Amino acid sequence: YKNIVTVGLRTRDFEWTAQFIADFREKLPPEERANAHAYNLAALAHEQKNFAAALAALQTVEFTDLSYALGAKIIQLKCWFRMGEEEALFSLIDTTKKWLLRQSKMSEHGRRANLHFLKILRPLFQAVQSEKWMRPADFRKKMAVLREKIAILEPIANKEWLEEAISFAP
Repeated sequence: YKNIVTVGLRTRDFEWTAQFIADFREKLPPEERANAHAYNLAALAHEQKNFAAALAALQTVEFTDLSYALGAKIIQLKCWFRMGEEEALFSLIDTTKKWLLRQSKMSEHGRRANLHFLKILRPLFQAVQSEKWMRPADFRKKMAVLREKIAILEPIANKEWLEEAISFAP
């Protein structure tokens, strides 16, 4: 269910993805249904840039599964970033780092990839937020440094999203 929704989101076919989420909800095991449905609605809302709806949907997701817990944190981080919510973003970056370090069932590769994502997210947000006070040349230089860091950090989760966030920075 989650994998198919992810493919639908990556193809940007939001109408089909929304229909799939609705049509196949009842085919999920009853004990997983509400969680999976809410999470995937949040993922859809986020991709549609409806950040408030994404955050609202995530409020009902129970973190019983590592995949949903991490996915929900990533969606929240991306929403706070796009909404310009510094305090919420930085707080969640810090708590997510601690959470990742405590996850004994997570692969080391997955842990490092997500820690690298968090390592870039804070300075990227700070750069984007300070752009209006910086000289254009200084801003471009800062973005170039971040692009370089993204290129060399391996593994890195959400690499495409980070690159997009840099390329669409004001």
